[in-house]
Amino acid sequence: MTWQQIKYALLLVIVILVAALGAWQYYNTSSPKHPDALWRIVSEECVPHQLQLGDPSPCSEVNTTAGYVVLKDLVGPLQFLLMPTEKISGIESPRLLSTSTSNFFYLAWQARHFLSDRRG
Repeated sequence: MTWQQIKYALLLVIVILVAALGAWQYYNTSSPKHPDALWRIVSEECVPHQLQLGDPSPCSEVNTTAGYVVLKDLVGPLQFLLMPTEKISGIESPRLLSTSTSNFFYLAWQARHFLSDRRG
C-alpha cells in the first residue's frame, strides 16, 4: 500500500468517525424530538395537573385566567419559558395582536422572579 492510499484510507476513517459522532449526538440529546413536545407538556401535563390536582408540575406556574404557563427549561439553571395555554401558530399569528390575548412579553417580564427565586 502506498503512502497516498494510506492517507486516503485514514481520511475516509476520520470522515466516517465524524459522521458517526454527529449521528450519535443527534440521537442522544436530551432535547425533545417531537415538534410539538412543548405543547404536549403544556396541554397534557401542566394545565390538566393544575385543574385536577391544583399542582402545576412539571410547570412552575399555570395561570389559566391569563392563559399562560411557566416551564423550567431542561438546559441551564436559569432558563424558564413562558408559553400560552392555547395553541398559537407562532409569533406572526394575528391572535397575538388581539386585545383579548394576554401580553406574553409583559407576563414574561413579571415572571422573572423565578430567576431570582432560584439564584437569589
